[in-house]
Amino acid sequence: MPDNNFWLKVWENNDIPFHQDDVKSELIDFFPLLNLQKNSNILIPLCGKSKDLLWLSEQGHQIIGIEISPIACENFFTENNIQPSVIKKPSYLIYQNDNIRIICADLFQLTKDDFPTIHAIYDCKALIALPPEMKKKYVQHLLQCVGPEIQILLFNILTDDKVQGPPFPSSDAEIEMLYSDFQISKIKEECHVDLQDHLIKKGYQKIYESVFLMKR
Repeated sequence: MPDNNFWLKVWENNDIPFHQDDVKSELIDFFPLLNLQKNSNILIPLCGKSKDLLWLSEQGHQIIGIEISPIACENFFTENNIQPSVIKKPSYLIYQNDNIRIICADLFQLTKDDFPTIHAIYDCKALIALPPEMKKKYVQHLLQCVGPEIQILLFNILTDDKVQGPPFPSSDAEIEMLYSDFQISKIKEECHVDLQDHLIKKGYQKIYESVFLMKR
């Protein structure tokens, strides 16, 4: 089962085929459905060095990423020519510049006190990075950190192939169970057979990518 050391090693070895150099097109397409007021606080768990953070910040919002690897945190700012300030907390670091903040920490060690009021969660790769036995713990802990009034834009993959993750696909039924307190709308589903090499090597032949909008 992937643990913190697994992900730290992944970034140390630059073995990150899951990273995309461009902003996710579905984020651009569907983010407006959240209908957020300017300067809203958006939480991005397990954010890596995603360009999505930069795009979201350019929409006029406060961005809070969570990432366990300091290499990923530093690379995000370096590769985007941004000079962050580094704030040392007792058990983690905060990399910050203007309206982008990345908390370099184990998500499960953070509490509600570590965050401002969060208005939306953008989950692009977090849920599918976790094995089935950790997904419930992840969702419960995340929701405890952000409070009751929250919207979520969630990206998921599903497959009929027998594979060993990560990534770890979730069924629609599992998502409905994990987020049972939410009104859930599947706003896109698309089948892909032209897959990246790292997915083919894991045994994937076909995946379904889906986008969910969830509101309480």
